Amino acid sequence: MGIRQVRVRDLPDELIDEFSAKIAPYSVAITRLEENDPRLFGSAVLAQHRGIHGLLTARHVIEVIRREPRFCLVLRAGSHRFAVELDHTTILKSETGLSEDSGPDIGFVCLPDYSLGQIRASNSFVSLEKHRERAASLDPSTGLWCLLGCPDERSSTNSIPGRIELTAFGLACVGPPPENHEDGEDFDYYEMIAQYSDSNDLPNSFGGVSGGGVWQARAEGCNGVYTIREVVLRGVAFHESRRLGNIRAIRCHGSKSLYHWLLRKIESECGA
Repeated sequence: MGIRQVRVRDLPDELIDEFSAKIAPYSVAITRLEENDPRLFGSAVLAQHRGIHGLLTARHVIEVIRREPRFCLVLRAGSHRFAVELDHTTILKSETGLSEDSGPDIGFVCLPDYSLGQIRASNSFVSLEKHRERAASLDPSTGLWCLLGCPDERSSTNSIPGRIELTAFGLACVGPPPENHEDGEDFDYYEMIAQYSDSNDLPNSFGGVSGGGVWQARAEGCNGVYTIREVVLRGVAFHESRRLGNIRAIRCHGSKSLYHWLLRKIESECGA
C-alpha cells in the first residue's frame, strides 16, 4: 500500500521520527553571538555544491546577520555551537521582492574552509547536485513533505555566570504534498499548510523558521509497517501568512529556485 493512500494523522510516530532523523543533520539555527543578548535570527540548511559549502537560508535572514560582525550556528541537538566571522564569508542572495510574502527571498552564505571540520563533527552538508537528480526523478505530488526549522518561541535562555545561553529547538512539520505550486522564470514557490488542532503542538508563530528546509520523502509500507526510503531537499521557507481560523500557510521557495537559480549563482560567483 502506497503512502498516498494513508492519512498523515494515521501514520505511526516512528515514521515521522525516522523522517526527522534523516534530515536533522543538515539543519541548523542561526543566532546572535553576543553572550548577554543572544537572539535567534533564523534557520538554515547546510549545503554544498562542487566544493563550495555554506548555509542555504532566506534572504531576509542574511540581511539580519549582516548587521553583526559575526554570528553563531547552533548545530545538531543544540549541543554544539560554532562562531562565524562575517568577513570570512561570501554572500549570495536574491533581489528584494515586491512584498515580504511574494518573494524571491532566498540566499546562500559561503562558509570558509576552516569552519568545515568542526561543523562536520556533529552535522552534515547536503549535496545540491545529488539532490537535484533526486528531485528530477521523484514525483512532487507523492510521499510525505516536511518543513524543519527552529521557531523563536520554542527557543530558551539560561543565565549562567558571565553570560546567557540560548538553546534552539527544531520543529518538524510533516504533512501531505503541497497543492499550490507557482512556477516562474527563475523562481518557484510552494505553500506548506499548518493546520492547528488539539492533537498537535504547533507554535503560535513560525518566526525563526525562515530559512528552514522543505523536504520530500518517499516512503513504503506493508501491513501497517512503514519506512523512509529516500529524502530530497525541495526548498526553503521564508514567510508565514496570517492565521485564519486554524490554518496558516508557510510560503517556501521550490526546486527551481534551488537547483536552477541558486546553483547558477554559486557557479558564477563562487567559482564552483
